[in-house]
Amino acid sequence: MPTDWRQEVTQPVSPYVVGLICLFCACMLWGSGHPVLRWLTGSLPFESLLFWRWLSAFLVALVFSWRHLLREAPLIIRHWIWFSYLGITGVALTSMLTFAAAAFTPVLNFSLLGSTAPLWVLAIGLALRMETFRIGSVIGILLGMFGVVLIVSQGHPEALLEIDLNIGDVMAMISAVTWAGYILAMRRRPPGLHLLTVFTVTAGIGILSFLPFCLWRWIVDARPLFLRDDAQASGLWVATGLLYTGLGGSFLGLLMWNHGVSRTSAAASSVFLYLIPMVSSGLAMIFLNEPLALYHLVAAGFVLPGMYLATRSASS
Repeated sequence: MPTDWRQEVTQPVSPYVVGLICLFCACMLWGSGHPVLRWLTGSLPFESLLFWRWLSAFLVALVFSWRHLLREAPLIIRHWIWFSYLGITGVALTSMLTFAAAAFTPVLNFSLLGSTAPLWVLAIGLALRMETFRIGSVIGILLGMFGVVLIVSQGHPEALLEIDLNIGDVMAMISAVTWAGYILAMRRRPPGLHLLTVFTVTAGIGILSFLPFCLWRWIVDARPLFLRDDAQASGLWVATGLLYTGLGGSFLGLLMWNHGVSRTSAAASSVFLYLIPMVSSGLAMIFLNEPLALYHLVAAGFVLPGMYLATRSASS
């Protein structure tokens, strides 16, 4: 007897597919948030942008998570080392190093080194035996990385041979390594912890970790708490941008990313990071009238098949 079409339509979507959708949405939010963050740096000091962005995300998360926090308090205390690692690496170190690296290194270096996180996931996962990777996942990660190289080098990968490394490059590389460690640690989320609990606690730990740096800059160096004197935008527009990056990129983005990592694999989740430079390039074409070049299409020809291989191999 043929299957009723209504039964096929109402079949639940597998958790793995839901995880992939969450990873995709997270990278869309992060890719669209990069131009906003660059715009905000014209009006806000680095430490203020860092603080207000994460504080807004933390406060919104607290509204939705306080019941989970109370119920899961014993688990939070039991796994405080895991929470501390996520907060210090995934929130504090990654954010601080990313912003600092962008100020010290050219865009080419920053984009390339920041996109090496999937390679570090592969290297660390294999070295510490934290993950197993199928050959398809390895090939997919390498293909995607080559596509990113084409994007950031604007179709001239030989230009990478002329890169002059500086302190900003070291920061960008360390940021990629810490983010890879965050991905692998999130794969080991203790059972019984709600994702809202994980986000709220790690965000709070992250804020406490970089708060001394912010206080030093505000008090000792007399840096402004909010707008600079030469701000390029009004306070209302800056506050709107902070809300978008805080609620969109930090809160919703990281929440969906954590869910996606928990539902898929280290290889499948990390390869989605290759979407971020593609999204940023697409937005530049739409809003900045940058032309569509052949290297964009060639890069997509590497990134998208690479993502397919990595996610298909991880699901089999």
